[in-house]
Amino acid sequence: MTILVSELEADYFNAIVGRRHAAQRPRRIAVRFGDGTEPQASECHPNAERWVKENPDHAVVRGWIMESHSEYCTMLAAHSLVRDAHGDLIEITPLRSVHTPFLEHVGSDATFLALLPRFNSIPWPPPTA
Repeated sequence: MTILVSELEADYFNAIVGRRHAAQRPRRIAVRFGDGTEPQASECHPNAERWVKENPDHAVVRGWIMESHSEYCTMLAAHSLVRDAHGDLIEITPLRSVHTPFLEHVGSDATFLALLPRFNSIPWPPPTA
């Protein structure tokens, strides 16, 4: 399967993978929203947005989790978490892996969200045949 990307998209993902050595491991915490419900798995973007709406001293942080990495390819998945009032990254969404490395998106929310319809999850570099 070939994944077609523009030169701008290729530059973006090359930069993300180029920063893999700077990946962070956010602190995981179990939280409940104001109505007592818990964040749902696979719903990181709405979870983070809702948490920040209920906790205005926190901020949504967009980026990519590295689901796997080898010398040939890095599997990236779009992800959102939160930054607390002290500047620490906090993972509130239940994930399969406890220590998943996170690479922060550099750029606007709009740019990140525009990538999601096509690149919610992507191997980088993508297969060529």
